[in-house]
Parts: sequence; C-alpha cells; structure tokens
Amino acid sequence: ELYPVIRHKLAVALMDWHPSDSSALLLLRPWHRVFSIGDWEALITRSITSKLGEALAGLVINPAAQDMSAFHWVMAWVDVL
Repeated sequence: ELYPVIRHKLAVALMDWHPSDSSALLLLRPWHRVFSIGDWEALITRSITSKLGEALAGLVINPAAQDMSAFHWVMAWVDVL
C-alpha cells in the first residue's frame, strides 16, 4: 500500500515544522479526507498538535499590546483537527 509511505514522508517533512509556517497546512489539507480517521489522527497528533500546543503555551496575555499570532496559527488548523 502506498499510504503508509506517504504518511511517513509527511511525518519526516514535519519534524522541524513551526506553527508559524502555514505551508504544512497547505501540504496536509488535501490528505485530510484520504487517510483513515485513525491514520490521520496519528499523523496530526504526532506531528502537529504538540507543536500547536507549545505555541499556545507561549502566548502571553497582554491586553495593552496583545500579539495574537499563535492563536491565529492554531485556529487555522480547526477544520482538519
């Protein structure tokens, strides 16, 4: 089967990915409905959600000068998580 090879290559490509880089979403979005739910969740959990969580953990709440970048990075993934 070809899908395990593709998933592996995607996971390797995402090893050094940072949530500010929107190319990962563009790369993965077409595969969202192709992989099984379990395979998709495994790939996303392993390669994406932990990094999104780290980005949110670093979000500093400062109403006077709020930087919402990390929040927007995470929200961009909502339709594929």
